[in-house]
Amino acid sequence: EEAGSKRDGGGSREAMGDLAQQQQRLREQLEKSVEMLKRAAMEGAMSTLKDEAKELAQKQRQTADSLGKRDGTGGKEAADLARRSGKLSEDVKSLEQRLAREKADAGARGANEAKMKSGESADGMKKASEQAQRDAGKAEQNARNASEAMQRASDALSEARQAQVGEWKKELSEDLDRSAQEMLQMARQQQQLSDRAQHGEDPKNLKQEQSALQQGMERASERMGKAGQKSSLVSPKSQRAMADARRQVEQATKQSNEGGQSGKESSDAMKQAAEALNQAAASLVRDRERTNNASSASGFAEAMQEMQKLAGQQGSLNAQASGMMPMPGQGNGPQKQQALDKARQMAQSERAIARKLEQVSDADATGKAEELAREARQIAQQLETGGADKSVLDRQQRLFRRLLDAGRSMEKDDKDESGKRESRSADASQMVAPPDRAPASAPKLKEPTWNELRGLSADERRLVLDYYRRLNAPPER
Repeated sequence: EEAGSKRDGGGSREAMGDLAQQQQRLREQLEKSVEMLKRAAMEGAMSTLKDEAKELAQKQRQTADSLGKRDGTGGKEAADLARRSGKLSEDVKSLEQRLAREKADAGARGANEAKMKSGESADGMKKASEQAQRDAGKAEQNARNASEAMQRASDALSEARQAQVGEWKKELSEDLDRSAQEMLQMARQQQQLSDRAQHGEDPKNLKQEQSALQQGMERASERMGKAGQKSSLVSPKSQRAMADARRQVEQATKQSNEGGQSGKESSDAMKQAAEALNQAAASLVRDRERTNNASSASGFAEAMQEMQKLAGQQGSLNAQASGMMPMPGQGNGPQKQQALDKARQMAQSERAIARKLEQVSDADATGKAEELAREARQIAQQLETGGADKSVLDRQQRLFRRLLDAGRSMEKDDKDESGKRESRSADASQMVAPPDRAPASAPKLKEPTWNELRGLSADERRLVLDYYRRLNAPPER
């Protein structure tokens, strides 16, 4: 856009070329991780609907209490809960169909049970609403039955997620175990071939065994490539180690097949291949341990939790930075030097966040964690060279928002943070006359409603609401 405004044809072509390359990389990334994203979405949906069902069950119990007290408020609440319960039942039905299409049988069975229980709950709340004015006792009992049915729906979704994640983790663990064992076995075979070549054995005797070893490496590499498309628990580090081992084995095969090569040259190539195979095996074993400790099969839940933790750390840094903004007339005295020293300390903390984001990027096939790590490093550099100013604080706030969003938007494009906005003229409907004096407790920003947050998990909803409460908190004096 800037090159176009300057009528710089060469710059425009270069910028468009860069954009095309970025789009191609993103396309390749998504194609590789499409199965992983599907699984992560289904895991998240089961968790979110479970939390929603649990919350509805609690509200239905409270409504039953209101109906029992005959205070006149229960009927309207029961009607609203009947509608929400019916919507939940439809969402669970949609989830069941998705699970069935992906052959996630354990999850589909649990979702089917949850669908029936949530539908039963919706019917019970509807009856409670209709009976609220005629027979409060029956209305209360129907509401309590509905609450129990909804709680069973929540339990069924929880068990469905646990069972399906267990199946997926078992499948991944078997692939990791088998591949790690094969890597170790091939490493021993490769080392034995290296020793035989070193002792001057006829290369013709080694070619067939080396070719068979290469074929085994190719099969193992393809297997883990497919597993890596389904779960980020197969780390990019392991995938790189597998690719390096495959190249080294191919090089050793090439050396053994070429005539005129000395036994030492073939032996060295085979020895390097054996070391690469051992490194690949070690990396796969680490992934196997991580899989055992994971609460999800896709690995996205763990990455999201780490992102939330880092968002909290970034929020603390932002608060520090806002308190270090230079005051008018501060000049170049001791206060300014003290502020620069604090900014350098803050830069170290920002770099620590960048390092943790780099670790998260091993389990993030979308590349967003790596991008955020790069942004954190640039902020750290800006803090070191220029101290804390408005531009740094703005970048820190954007990084904080992106960290908050990262856990639930790994498969979506980032929002445009360039600051450009479309303006629109005001009309009469937008004119609001302020009162003589705004109440001290009036919020700066309206907190999102339950319906706006229903797509998030309970932890995510708490995090978002806490963020808004912090924004609306009165300034400290």
